[in-house]
Amino acid sequence: MVEAIVVDVGGVLLENKGNNIYQKLSKDLGIGFDDFTKLSAKYNYALRMGELSASDFARIVGDEFNIKSDVYRVWKNECLTQLINTELVELVDNLYGNYKLAIISNTNDLYVDILNERGISSYFDVIINSCGVGFVKPQKEIFDITLNKLNLKSKDCVFVDDVNEFTDVARDMGFNTILYENNPQFIRELEKLSVSFD
Repeated sequence: MVEAIVVDVGGVLLENKGNNIYQKLSKDLGIGFDDFTKLSAKYNYALRMGELSASDFARIVGDEFNIKSDVYRVWKNECLTQLINTELVELVDNLYGNYKLAIISNTNDLYVDILNERGISSYFDVIINSCGVGFVKPQKEIFDITLNKLNLKSKDCVFVDDVNEFTDVARDMGFNTILYENNPQFIRELEKLSVSFD
């Protein structure tokens, strides 16, 4: 029996993915996208693991490309333009009370602030961000931490993500999984698992 719904953020709760933000950010900062991508790739793991803060990475970008403007502020403003998947957030809210709700996200501390600022965090009982626990999907440890916080077994949870590799690992661990494509498909898959929206 399903007792918890565990969802991803980028590409699920937020409609835009990180690469789209980096494309816009490089344009805003006047940086070549390829050069910016190479630099971000170098530090991406440290950011997601919480070994490097977003503000420190912003300073690195500023130094590397000799940017005088506040890179962190520009980055944050760009992140705030991301579209919230409001329909899905409302669907999740309808599940509240009947199910425990959780997030597992590979993210940096800037996105933690964004989730809080935009009110998304308030819908969830448990939020596990990679930068806070030092593990990233698809590492099993981040799923184990989530289960421990929920005080549930994997068979009692549905894990929803838009990345096949992540749902594969969760499925191997015993989770019910949904590879997210769109909201109607998400609802259909939940209904197949006898999840009730009432």
